[in-house]
Amino acid sequence: MNLTPERAAALESAARAAQQRIVDGCRHPAGDFEPIAFAVPEELPAFLARRSATLGTRLALCKGEERLTYRDLDARAEALARRILARAGAGPAPVALCIDNGPTAVVAMLAVWKAGKFFVVPDPDAPPERLAAILHDSEAELLVAEPSHLGRARAAIGARTTPILDASDTADASAVGPAPNGGYVPRPGAVACLVYTSGTTGRPKGVMLGYALLARRITEGGNRSGACRHDREALIRSLAFMGDLGVALQTLATGASAHFFDVRAGGLTGLRDFLQREAITIISPGVTLFRQLVETLRPGDAFPALRVIRLAGEQVRAEDLAAFQRHFAAGTVLRIGYASSEVGPIADYVIDQATPLDGTVPPCGYPSSGGEVLVLDADGRPRTPGVPGEVAVRSAAMALGYWRQPEETAARFVPDPDGGPARLFRTGDRGQWRADGALVVLGRVDTQVKVRGNRVEPAEVEAALINCPGVRAATVALRADRTGEPWLVAYVVGGTPAPSAEALRRALAARLPAYMVPQRFVLLDTLPLTLNGKVDVQALPPPPAARPALAAPWLEPRGPVEAAVAAVWQEVLRVEPIGVRDAFLDLGGNSLAAMRVVTLLQERLGCDLPATVLLTETDTVEAMAQVIGVALTASPSRDP
Repeated sequence: MNLTPERAAALESAARAAQQRIVDGCRHPAGDFEPIAFAVPEELPAFLARRSATLGTRLALCKGEERLTYRDLDARAEALARRILARAGAGPAPVALCIDNGPTAVVAMLAVWKAGKFFVVPDPDAPPERLAAILHDSEAELLVAEPSHLGRARAAIGARTTPILDASDTADASAVGPAPNGGYVPRPGAVACLVYTSGTTGRPKGVMLGYALLARRITEGGNRSGACRHDREALIRSLAFMGDLGVALQTLATGASAHFFDVRAGGLTGLRDFLQREAITIISPGVTLFRQLVETLRPGDAFPALRVIRLAGEQVRAEDLAAFQRHFAAGTVLRIGYASSEVGPIADYVIDQATPLDGTVPPCGYPSSGGEVLVLDADGRPRTPGVPGEVAVRSAAMALGYWRQPEETAARFVPDPDGGPARLFRTGDRGQWRADGALVVLGRVDTQVKVRGNRVEPAEVEAALINCPGVRAATVALRADRTGEPWLVAYVVGGTPAPSAEALRRALAARLPAYMVPQRFVLLDTLPLTLNGKVDVQALPPPPAARPALAAPWLEPRGPVEAAVAAVWQEVLRVEPIGVRDAFLDLGGNSLAAMRVVTLLQERLGCDLPATVLLTETDTVEAMAQVIGVALTASPSRDP
């Protein structure tokens, strides 16, 4: 790019000023925004305790009929902290939480901090083998679980003697153990929590988050959104993931209220109604869920309270910006966030209804204030605008490293090349600078991929595949479907007999989280190789759209309801022909696809279906059609 330094600086100054005008224009109408700041990051637990004392009877957490004020939240956390101390003793140690997304999870996190320990947040819905692996790797000295997960927790612990605490027992345990210190300030550099991500070694990897990184996430996220005590933030994803854990803490730090919604149970139309009913002002749905949500919106749907939509975790497309401007009114701002578990916020970009769209890939935005963002070549030299390189961050406030993996920590978190106190972290993302100083992410320089906002190391999926009976070789690649949505595809060389796609999917589902199970399985005689003996990813064939070989023979629909259900499955899963006894998951279905199926059938058949009907009550076209037939008979409003 042939720009003088003066011209480049002028472009960036004008672009940043335009961004700031959008941010300033979306403040809450109550007008009592107070910027968050921490003199010492480790005072975060004490800060939240003081916030609870100040806000008292204001609503803090809400899920259905369960409502906790800030005073309730602090009292329950105090009581649980005493019980933690009574069972695990004093001193910093990991405490695992096996708790569903909701008020009890937040209570438990704060209780662990009050007890002077740090928490581990595995996904409670993870397969038993993965849950056991995380509990073993984290060396948790105590496991706090809800009653519904006590059985899973005991099975995951196995023969070990880790004690289990029932999180639902909220009785004040002041008679046992020392009283927790509400003003507790951890030592500098203390671990605040462990968040597990997919690992290259075939097992999950724990990222050690310190208070400095959490404090930066809270201040930058809350201050950029202008969040205040009058805001009502939706929490719809698991706190086992860094982004949503940060959102929960940010909500409490700003004095807002957090409103939990289980989108798997309530569905897409339920989410739409929830946003309207609860007058939600801030939501972070993730890119894929945002796309599915806007598809359900009806003419006249309005969200007058909604002022900030945050999208992060996946690449945002130009059509996402257009959909935002089409469906949401003036006064609502769309924020594109670019962050990483290891370094926190990296860049941020905002648009409103007046932002001109040019149809190009939107940038990730302008660097956050917590560190220096760099685009480097292979030798660590900065790239000029328009020239791709690896995105790196230099900061003093990033993750402490990887739990029990000192070699990988040393390799990824390196000392500042200029000799400063900060560290340098190379993200593995490939990006470049625009002329106006905005950062654009172009993909990865390594093999890591993103699936529905989740980081996946193909090596971990491949390791699980190799251990499946009948598999001689395997590789995993990211492919896009006809709409551009990313899919994981497994390419497998089988023995004699070769395993079926059905058997492979079920074996992986018992070991890996749902987002890591490939949606397509392609059986090959051999894997194509490059001249140096590596898998030639470019030579792998595209996954077929045809129905995979399944144990159940193909059977065509036998009536209008089965035909309607099969047609919707084919539209959502992009597989055909679908037989009425084919299992949804065996065809590549997942929870988000199930919600889309239910939403379309509700619209087209005029029947009222629970959002979870496909994954809990039915799993085939035949079974789903029977449920729909009963619903149509009870309320015959439309013909299929």
